Amino acid sequence: MNAVRSKRLGIAVLATMVGVFGSHSVAMAQDGLPPIHESSAMNTAPPPPPAPAFSQRQLPLEQRLARLERLVDNQALIEMLTRLDELQSEVQIIRGELELQRHEFDGIKQRQRELYLDIDRRILPLEKAGSGAPVASVASQSSGERAAPSVAATAAPIPSVVPVIGGGSGPALAAAAPSVETDPLKEQSAYQQALNVLREGRYDEAIAAFQGFLTRFQGSQYSGNAQYWIGEAHYVSRRYPEAIEEFQKVLNSYPESSKVPDAMLKIGYTHYELKAWEPASQMLGSLVTRFPKTTAAQLADNRLHRMKLEGH
Repeated sequence: MNAVRSKRLGIAVLATMVGVFGSHSVAMAQDGLPPIHESSAMNTAPPPPPAPAFSQRQLPLEQRLARLERLVDNQALIEMLTRLDELQSEVQIIRGELELQRHEFDGIKQRQRELYLDIDRRILPLEKAGSGAPVASVASQSSGERAAPSVAATAAPIPSVVPVIGGGSGPALAAAAPSVETDPLKEQSAYQQALNVLREGRYDEAIAAFQGFLTRFQGSQYSGNAQYWIGEAHYVSRRYPEAIEEFQKVLNSYPESSKVPDAMLKIGYTHYELKAWEPASQMLGSLVTRFPKTTAAQLADNRLHRMKLEGH
């Protein structure tokens, strides 16, 4: 009885161990042999296949579009657009300076050609008159004899102008001298000096120089450009109300100037800096409509697109 009871007790213990661990099945050997452990069916089953890798292509179309919209609205992209606008503005300024220099060079060539033609017109009568009078004049001046009569004869036509101007030989001679304000070379030199001051970053001095140029050379071919650079100096100095006023003078006083599209662009930019979205949009839209094939119109269209992305 004791042997049978011990055997039943051992079977119960083994059954308990199989229920707890669940990893092996226990087979009892007959005739008192030790138990034999066999691997369970759970351990012999193949491992589950790995989960497929996540792919963005498995997302619905609406989620993918939402991700793209978030990328477009990213602040980094807006900063890139800002920098792109600045670079395009710098390229526009450089291009304008190159055009100005080419225009100035063409003007110099034209004035040089006119100067040569004027010299030819002056020399031709002397060549026809012969060399007798010039030789006598040179001889008298070299010997010091009768120099005064020669000068008086040369100045003979002047007295007819003296009574009209106001009397006296001094004022008549002064009035006959060419005026500084009508000298093309001085006009170009004054404009170039003011432009050089602007390029050096001395904006207040440049404003004064361009204002002085407009006063001295009224009706100059550079007047529209000079007025534009006054507005540009205020714009770079962040004096935005003054910049708008000066740029507007380009549109009102010099409507035929090549700087009108650039002035409209900078008016729109200045309103943008002042957060005046409606005037900025109106001016930039007007620029695109009036001058669609210009670089300024392209820049205006880019700024309008940026304002749309920003919700303005």
